[in-house]
Amino acid sequence: MKRGTLPYNSFKRYAIAYLPPGGEEYFLKRFNEIEQNKQYFRFNLAAAFWSFFWFWYHKMYLAGFVVMALFLGVDALLDVLLKGMCLTPATDGLVRFFAPMALSAITVGFSADFLYWYHCRRRINRLWVKYGSTMADVGFTALLKRRGGTQLTKLIFIGGTIMGLLVATFAYLWLEDPKLAEQSFKEALRTQSHTMQTCTTP
Repeated sequence: MKRGTLPYNSFKRYAIAYLPPGGEEYFLKRFNEIEQNKQYFRFNLAAAFWSFFWFWYHKMYLAGFVVMALFLGVDALLDVLLKGMCLTPATDGLVRFFAPMALSAITVGFSADFLYWYHCRRRINRLWVKYGSTMADVGFTALLKRRGGTQLTKLIFIGGTIMGLLVATFAYLWLEDPKLAEQSFKEALRTQSHTMQTCTTP
């Protein structure tokens, strides 16, 4: 028989099994703050540093891909915005490098705990509705341990796949036309030189 949403005390008991080993105390404290005190946003330094990799490591694959897409989108938007600004090459490079990282760190750092709480709540409740009435408590706890925790193997696989695709793409372009990289570099220098001349022209 299907049941409704787990009460917080029951969720807390099952979350201990679902959470990654070593992180139970921190996350249970944050989950309590979120559910009881409505303190949704607090800075998570590890999530800020690892960005979308943090989500993949905690088996939040969709969230990780969304954050990665936003990161790339900000990078592309900066490319458009900076073309019309008269910045020195050094300043332009610093802005392009640090702005997406800073925005990602702030956004992910403050939202990671809330998103992880939502992920755990949803996953545990679904498993409880599906198996809670038919499995003994010991078996259900074992199921939560298998479904929860962290996943380093898939993180390495996803990261390796993305890096492999990037390397393969650049290698293909290089083999297709070895002068492509050199021409692109020279074109970039000409564009930068033209921009600097435009900016310095009274």
